[in-house]
Amino acid sequence: MTEEHPVLGPGIAARFEAASRISRTDYDRAKAFRERFIAHIDAIIKTDGVLIVPTMTEPAPFRGTPELALDAYRAKSFRVLCISGLASLPQITMPLVTHGGAPFGLSLIGPRGSDRSLLDLASKVSQTFHR
Repeated sequence: MTEEHPVLGPGIAARFEAASRISRTDYDRAKAFRERFIAHIDAIIKTDGVLIVPTMTEPAPFRGTPELALDAYRAKSFRVLCISGLASLPQITMPLVTHGGAPFGLSLIGPRGSDRSLLDLASKVSQTFHR
């Protein structure tokens, strides 16, 4: 980033700037938190469970939404968007229904290595919703 200097939107640039100031101590704390998070999610899902969560916390913001409102939306969204990434688990997102004319997605998060069975489950769930 410091060598290429790409053109980024203000929100993205601010997040990269914040990331560049993370100390080693903060990094180590975050890494320890991630390890506890993984253990917690693994204890819930085990080897054959599935987490079913909304893909987003609310419908997407409209174009022209003020930057502060977008930041608040992103902060709320990361609560559900980061689960599979932090825990290194497969996730499938399906736009199943609409709410106020906007798609509402449901996500299935499975245990490590469950990619194939998660795809099978997603197919069955999708067929149930779209009969």
